[in-house]
Amino acid sequence: MRLNRKTSLIGNQRANAGVFCLRLVSLHVPSKVIVGDVIKLTCRYDLEGDTLYSIKWYRDDVEFFRFVPRDKPPGQFFALQGVNVDYIKLNIHDALKHRILELELIVY
Repeated sequence: MRLNRKTSLIGNQRANAGVFCLRLVSLHVPSKVIVGDVIKLTCRYDLEGDTLYSIKWYRDDVEFFRFVPRDKPPGQFFALQGVNVDYIKLNIHDALKHRILELELIVY
C-alpha cells in the first residue's frame, strides 16, 4: 500500500473571508508498508487560534479517512480498492502549542 503525503486541513468558513487552511507543522507517512504491519500516520498541525473543521487523508487522490470533530463518530474510514483494513485506532492530543492526529491501521 502506498500512501502519498497529501493531506487537507480546513478551518472554519467565514463570511467575507472565504475558506483558509490551518498550518501543517509536520506529517509522517511511512514510505513502504508490509501486509500485517501496524501503519502509523501522524499529522501535527497548528490551529493558530481557530477551530478545526476537518482533516482528510488521501491515497492516490482518493480520500480514505476523514476526521471531523463535530461528527459522531468524529473519524470515518472509506474503503479503498485493494486495501483491506483489519484495525483502526485514532488518537488526538495536544503537544505544547500543536495538536497531533495519529491514525493507526493494520492492513491485510
